[in-house]
Amino acid sequence: MRQRNLVLSIVTALFVAAYFFWFTKDTLHSYFDPDDCMTMYRAWSNSAGALLKANLLFFLNSPFYRPMTCVWYRLVYDYAGFNPVAFHAASMALLAANVWFTYCAARRLSGSREAGALAALLISYHGRFASLNYDTAYSYDVTCFFFYFATVVYYLRTRSRGRPLGWLQLTVLSALYICALNCKELAVSLPLFLLLYEWFYHRPALGSWRDVWRWAITDARPVVWTGLLTLLFVVGRMTTGVGLIDNPEFQPLFTWDRFMTTSRTFVSALLLQRDLLPAAAVLLLWLLLLIIAWASKSPALKFAWLFFMLSVIPVAFIPPRGPGQYYIPFFGWILYAVTALVDGTKYLVSKLTGALRIAPARPVVLFVAVAAFMIYVNRPYTWAGVSAISLEGEQYRSIIEQVHQLRPSLRPGARVLFLNDPLDDAYQMMFLMRLSYHDDSLVIDRAKLMTPPPGATQIAAYDSVFDFYRGRFFAGPLSRQQKDGPSIIFDDWGRSSVYHSNWDPVTREHPARPGETVIAMVSNLGETMPPTPPGQPFPHDPFARVVSPVEVSVDKQVVPIGNKLGWPGMKNAYRLDFQIPRHVGSEEPPVVITCHGRTGPAEQIPVRE
Repeated sequence: MRQRNLVLSIVTALFVAAYFFWFTKDTLHSYFDPDDCMTMYRAWSNSAGALLKANLLFFLNSPFYRPMTCVWYRLVYDYAGFNPVAFHAASMALLAANVWFTYCAARRLSGSREAGALAALLISYHGRFASLNYDTAYSYDVTCFFFYFATVVYYLRTRSRGRPLGWLQLTVLSALYICALNCKELAVSLPLFLLLYEWFYHRPALGSWRDVWRWAITDARPVVWTGLLTLLFVVGRMTTGVGLIDNPEFQPLFTWDRFMTTSRTFVSALLLQRDLLPAAAVLLLWLLLLIIAWASKSPALKFAWLFFMLSVIPVAFIPPRGPGQYYIPFFGWILYAVTALVDGTKYLVSKLTGALRIAPARPVVLFVAVAAFMIYVNRPYTWAGVSAISLEGEQYRSIIEQVHQLRPSLRPGARVLFLNDPLDDAYQMMFLMRLSYHDDSLVIDRAKLMTPPPGATQIAAYDSVFDFYRGRFFAGPLSRQQKDGPSIIFDDWGRSSVYHSNWDPVTREHPARPGETVIAMVSNLGETMPPTPPGQPFPHDPFARVVSPVEVSVDKQVVPIGNKLGWPGMKNAYRLDFQIPRHVGSEEPPVVITCHGRTGPAEQIPVRE
């Protein structure tokens, strides 16, 4: 029996690991998003001493806002540089550790290894929490969960021996808790977690005030101490310097309407609903789960219900920011679900005829059923659904790769001018340049933010000048002739408008194949037949066919052309079908289009066997 249980445990652990990796592996191909760059720059550009001070004086506001997560950014950046693979791999490691902590906490609270395994499976990947897995800007939540449940597991293991925590153990607990607080404010619910645990699992006899005092200085000492740390943290962060509370996006609104808005947003996402559930449905669900918990004899169900209802308070009154901000309360829902599933199926099996024959198979059948359900419902939620990475992140990748290809290095303190660029934020281009070149002394100017615009003499004084047009950067000002030449159109996220025959975009993940005919949206192909007035969209019927001869070269090879039409409903946008040569010299060969004597800039599209 022991050997059988060992084999089952190993198989279960391997399955959870495979499930986790299968759904999250694409994170290793992800880039940075805007919040990543802002936090990384803040962590790197300030001194290590200032970062250490901010973590020690955790109750004071600082320029880091959440200094422990900044430590994580600083360590990875100092070790690996501006390398997205390193950051996403480090995030995966933390997420994997969080799966383990979830197993440990759920196993001790439910008293069941089976429930712990199911909890680990459920938290490994939930499609509506995909941002936690793919977007390292959610590292605040990931690192907070890590330290929060490291604290919880340390506490549960110590208290399971039936003895109060000693002062050394309380010091370790406090250090872990302060780290969690320095990651995100959601950690303030920890004293509540400890109080609920003491109440439901080590119920004290409080017949008098003397009993209360004795309990407070023995078994409840961690509750009191973490409560005092929490009070110091809350008061300090609300009264010192400039903190997140001063940001309108984080200012709470203590109304029933705000509470239900955030609750409906989270519960709807938790239950994989595309539309918000009605407030009445959410209230009914809470009431139903409350009745089940108190009708049962399970302390885990009671604990879980109170925890997921109360631990949301730090984020329940700020503007909703997505399911990821509920990462810690999510544990309470998982604990409730796995406890109900295990206890419920045990009860049902016990009522069946021949229960003794069925009982040994019940845990395996339940785990397989839950795993199959999770795989089925999570399949639609992939990397592409996280727009901060699949859109903004890929735009940032394109910017950095192009700029570094044009200027592999810059001297320290170099003055750089962007005559045009695709970003609206006032600081992101500076973050990207300084971080990617690992030089905080670079001077980054952008013509779109300068009044008046720089003249020729000013432009000539810069060390490097970049221009940007239709998704591409160029070294030096781009001539009017080049801008008027035919070229592939790029969207707002820096992606080229080139498609396979089934209209799937040509991307690095889905490149064009040698010999394939692709469809491109291009500009500046001139007049059509029938004629379309300048500035007007092309008609749907009949198609407007390009009059002038067009030549396309790919990797300096002139290739066959198919359709060349005005794109219906679009202005100065044309459909141009052309064939990829069967032999190209690189995985991103240059594409050059010539029409009515004008040649546009070379563009690159991914091509791979």
